[in-house]
Amino acid sequence: MRKSIFVEIPTDSSGNGHTIAVREVTLGEAMEMPAKFKAATTEAHIRALVAECIGLWTDTTLATFVTLAPSELKLLWRGFKEVNGDFFDLARELGLTEFVTGILPALRMELLNFMLNSSGAATAPAAGSTD
Repeated sequence: MRKSIFVEIPTDSSGNGHTIAVREVTLGEAMEMPAKFKAATTEAHIRALVAECIGLWTDTTLATFVTLAPSELKLLWRGFKEVNGDFFDLARELGLTEFVTGILPALRMELLNFMLNSSGAATAPAAGSTD
């Protein structure tokens, strides 16, 4: 049976807080995702695949995911590693790391785009500024 855990996102100063379910990766998902990411040729296609992964492995959406602060993303990542510990152990033991290496570049790109396009990036002090 597929495992899941609930990650508590703490309440912020606006009173916003919630719980996100994080689900275990299935073997079928692990087998098909690397090929899907390798076949993606546009940013829109990659974004759709990232949204698909978020939907498969959590009960949230890409729209909500990109509003999370880095500290909240870290909580989700910890939850993902916890619920998928058996998968990562098996992949490592069997030398089947293609799943992780196939998806990580797209996730990195999506997170980088989020950080560069977030409102915080536009208001950050210039390099060398003492503000």
